[in-house]
Amino acid sequence: LKIETTIIDNLKKNNQYYVSARHNIRYEEINISSDGTQTEAYVVPTWEIKLYSSTTKQCVAYIPPTELPQTIYLEKTSSGWIITAIAYDDSQESLWVACPN
Repeated sequence: LKIETTIIDNLKKNNQYYVSARHNIRYEEINISSDGTQTEAYVVPTWEIKLYSSTTKQCVAYIPPTELPQTIYLEKTSSGWIITAIAYDDSQESLWVACPN
């Protein structure tokens, strides 16, 4: 949450916002604890992200559909499964490019 809050604060300071769209997700490995209360899922979603100016509403940068591997940690509660953490694979660096027309 701290990371996401920092990202949002930085976007606000720069008068920007982004819109992301997940195109698909591939589930590669799911491990459930022996007592069935915790799960670790290695997934590879494909995201497309557009960065906009809050002032002009124009796209200023773009990440084309890109696979962003991650491990999602879940815990079973009385109201269902909740995500407790997400660890992103840092081996890939997002490359911003010019916006598509």
